[in-house]
Amino acid sequence: SPDHSKLLVSSKSKSGDSEFWTLPVAAGAAERVGDLTGRDGSWSADGKQLAFAKGSVLYISGANGSGAHPLYTASGSVFAIHFSPDGTRIRFTVSDTELNTTALWEVGRDGSHPHALLADWPYKTTACCGSWTADGHYYIFQASQTMPNTTSVVTTLWALSDSDAAPVPLTGGPMSFGNASAAGD
Repeated sequence: SPDHSKLLVSSKSKSGDSEFWTLPVAAGAAERVGDLTGRDGSWSADGKQLAFAKGSVLYISGANGSGAHPLYTASGSVFAIHFSPDGTRIRFTVSDTELNTTALWEVGRDGSHPHALLADWPYKTTACCGSWTADGHYYIFQASQTMPNTTSVVTTLWALSDSDAAPVPLTGGPMSFGNASAAGD
């Protein structure tokens, strides 16, 4: 949670969707978050809202699970959901299993201005799984590409400035990196 007092966890239900629960970090019992089910829940920075996915639909609700409603419907499966630190935007990954691609997307907290990121970037169809730095100036994500003069595919980390400049590579070479999460400081 934004105040670091609890974890957002999930447990599979018989329907196949995950149930969302909070688990206190120090001590206490887990508590169910309303009757929400889905995947990849993420709190807003102020802790007042929760974004989560069910298949291709991005939902938003109150932090306690109340008032859940669809925010955006994608053309593929939605996952890796994160609010911007200022709470105005939500970024997520959309997967197209038929084409074996992923793409980064963004939508306003109110559902406004949904759009794909990196439209003209050469690795846009493998971009995935990002998160913001605490100050909100950079969005760190992963993308895969074939190494020059080989058939080896490597996953590297990239930084996208909030000024919408071209992504800058953070890693490179023969070793893959993925699922990065920036430290709070």
